[in-house]
Amino acid sequence: MIRTIERVLHKSFRPEGLNAGPVVYTLPPLPGTPPSRKPAVRIFIGSEPGQIRAERVLVWSIMRHRDPTRAYELHLMRDLAGFRRVGWVTGFTNYRYAIPHFAGFAGRAIYNDVDQVYLEDPARLFDLEMDGHGFLAVANRTRRRWSFDTSVSLIDCARMAPIWTLHRAQTLAVDQLMDLTNAAEGLRGDLPAAWNARDGEYRAGESKVLHFTKLPAQPWRPFPRQYRYAKRAEGAVWRELEREADAAGFLWPTEGAHGGRVEWPLRISAEGPAPIAAAIGDLMEYRPWIYFADLTVSAAVGYFACWKYFTVEDYTAEQLFWFIVAGLALFRAGVFVNEIAHIPEGRMRAFKAYWNLICGIPLLTPSFMYQPARPTDQEELARRQAAGLNSPPEDDPTPRSLGSQALKVLAVPLLGVLRFMLLSPLLFLNPRHQGWIMARLTVYFPGLKHSEVLGHDLAPTVGWRRSIAELCCFGVMMFVIFAYSDDIVPWSTFTELYALSVFAVALHCLRALFSRRRRARASLDQGMTVEGPAVLDALILPLGSRYQALRETVPTVPYHNLGAAHRRLIAGLPADSAYRRGVRGLGAALRVATGTARKSRA
Repeated sequence: MIRTIERVLHKSFRPEGLNAGPVVYTLPPLPGTPPSRKPAVRIFIGSEPGQIRAERVLVWSIMRHRDPTRAYELHLMRDLAGFRRVGWVTGFTNYRYAIPHFAGFAGRAIYNDVDQVYLEDPARLFDLEMDGHGFLAVANRTRRRWSFDTSVSLIDCARMAPIWTLHRAQTLAVDQLMDLTNAAEGLRGDLPAAWNARDGEYRAGESKVLHFTKLPAQPWRPFPRQYRYAKRAEGAVWRELEREADAAGFLWPTEGAHGGRVEWPLRISAEGPAPIAAAIGDLMEYRPWIYFADLTVSAAVGYFACWKYFTVEDYTAEQLFWFIVAGLALFRAGVFVNEIAHIPEGRMRAFKAYWNLICGIPLLTPSFMYQPARPTDQEELARRQAAGLNSPPEDDPTPRSLGSQALKVLAVPLLGVLRFMLLSPLLFLNPRHQGWIMARLTVYFPGLKHSEVLGHDLAPTVGWRRSIAELCCFGVMMFVIFAYSDDIVPWSTFTELYALSVFAVALHCLRALFSRRRRARASLDQGMTVEGPAVLDALILPLGSRYQALRETVPTVPYHNLGAAHRRLIAGLPADSAYRRGVRGLGAALRVATGTARKSRA
């Protein structure tokens, strides 16, 4: 039942895409071979987040069977902007009908769903005789009312341009597009069935493209929360291709860029984030209901515990209990800002607004104040020199800096209040000068990170959302001041509120200690993975904060999948891998976080 609900929600509420157009990966003729005079083989691949493994094996199958003398262009269509994707069976259902537009209304193009592999050179499909037809496709053998299946198609882009337009692909349902195509006579030609062998139709030695149409039988299991996967005989073909790609050290780019063209190498190094991202590509899917439920429960517990903390008898064990519960619950709710910062722009917009509404603005920590990316040493040194500080930045805390951290914990709540009470009106009335103001604040408060108090960004994004957040935070401050001045809230609660704020900031600083990078010999900053009891996830390092190394390598893994991704990497990576070397127990992680600089100075 839960799988069915998640499947329906996934199909009904697909987020808007981000990319302006396909990303084009060019495969030139192999070195040492005479280039062919035939046109480049253009292949458009419809894909979606969660299908990284399928993309990699499909591309490997193309490379394995390609003509070495010929150029190939792979147009990856993933998360395209402007498409109304509500109700699509997959996240790329209508992308194929925009191919004439993306191909410049000229030449030929092959379309493939991502759930396919080639068993023959795609150039042979590309060179088939079309006899004046607009596209070639196999006959449809499902219960749908149209007579063809476009999951593998050879398209004459000029001929199909008047029918398959970008606007229709973006706005019409697939049934409407098929009806328009059926109404035009002579458009479709028959594609040999071997070029689209679906599941049980596969015949060894005869089939040229194997298509895994049954979603619960796809061997790479892209959406385990929505389907109960079963093994089928044809899945062995896909798994064998993946083993070949692994043995050859073949890696596939995983970061979807905006529409563009790149020269993509046939082989890249086995070191770096690409193999890790490829290994956990099926764990990139965000499940919004988990985010909403977790945040709602955390905030509700936190606010209820705050009410109890302020209303029970002072200086009792009961008040101390509610103090701890309120601090931990609101700390967990606040840590969601770290997750928001890693969610790609344009995704999970409703959750970002929800978090700011119930947590960010009431607690004076709106999401624009947080930026997870650490500046490079050169950028940090330049900033410090501009502020008159010529010493290079330190990676780890010294005993002296630990003392300053304690003072900062006491100062941050008060400075946060001043920031929104005094600066918000100025930034709202004159947003063009906020970069100038923030840059000078860091000169006077060089030890304060923008993620803690100031919202500092040397190149801030000025927009109506940020202006509204500034104004709302200022309104919260005015309400608090009015409540205290008019005796709606007794002044005796001021120290209690301050103590609770200090406790939350201290928890944040403790979590930040485990997030510090350790400097490797190769000048590479590496995070740690903290192993320990499960209580860490709920108290000190919530929302997967213990998996800092994984979060730095592949930032877009949802927090609810970080544990599964870590276990998969531990099982699959060699013992001497950099990722496994960064795994620490709780005590060892604390010693690394607090003692590295002390040892290096000694």
